[in-house]
Amino acid sequence: MILYIDTISLLPKITLIKNNNIIFSSKILMNNRQELSENIINKIIKLYSKKKYSNNIKKIFVCIGPGSYTGLRVGMSVAIGIKMVNNIPLYGYSAFDAFLEYSIKYYKFNNLYILIQSNKNQNFIVVYNKKNKQIVKPQKIRDINEFFSRKIIKNSILISNEKLHKNNYLYKDRFSKIINVNLIDMLTKIDLKKIKKYRKIISPIYFSNIY
Repeated sequence: MILYIDTISLLPKITLIKNNNIIFSSKILMNNRQELSENIINKIIKLYSKKKYSNNIKKIFVCIGPGSYTGLRVGMSVAIGIKMVNNIPLYGYSAFDAFLEYSIKYYKFNNLYILIQSNKNQNFIVVYNKKNKQIVKPQKIRDINEFFSRKIIKNSILISNEKLHKNNYLYKDRFSKIINVNLIDMLTKIDLKKIKKYRKIISPIYFSNIY
């Protein structure tokens, strides 16, 4: 059984996955740094009070970014604390790399835009070609609409961890396909060990450059 901690998404959550099936999931309310910290700790305490779960957790996975500074720091701090107290292996992974692996497995594309939407209205983008090489480097963007108002590379698909507004021009033939998939749901469909940045060294991914 694996404990996944997601504090980068617009609605953070902790999730237990066994044999690629979600067996427990709890949302974490977030309005500010203190509430995120308090709420996730309370959720973890409640989870570990249920012996049928806590006695069977063998690994912890935490997203190391990209995402909001607060979300990343809180998520990784909690994950490290659980690891130390329970002596459970802890692994970090990049959301960009996870979505790339997912896209390779399920879609064909000439170019792939990966958009990570995080709390506090923070957005991050990277673009890969069909050889899985970055053609637009990972970067933080101030405004989704502003970024996509620019020229889009031809024959591209867009994948995001959150739904985009239905009336947004992004849905008006700018991409050959647009995919929205929840981060946790996506993780049940891939093998994290195939991700090149799957690792035991836990450090946050930050981007200071803003488009």
